[in-house]
Amino acid sequence: MAQNIPPNAFASHQQAWRDLVNMQLEICCLIKLNQIDNLALKLYDFFIAFNQVEETDVIMPNELAETIQSLVSAQTFQAA
Repeated sequence: MAQNIPPNAFASHQQAWRDLVNMQLEICCLIKLNQIDNLALKLYDFFIAFNQVEETDVIMPNELAETIQSLVSAQTFQAA
């Protein structure tokens, strides 16, 4: 369970990118489970963390983009 991993658990091992991946996956899971009560706060925390890591630890948020794309595709399909 990603939520059981403490924040910045990997940063002390010079792997801050792993913390970003975990945060991203948690956001994706919350969206897919429709548990979006704290979504704005989770996104805010993710963006703040994203901006605070070294350039070599910046990740491409592919999973988040794919989750958003699947939501848009689903809504487009329902509207048609």
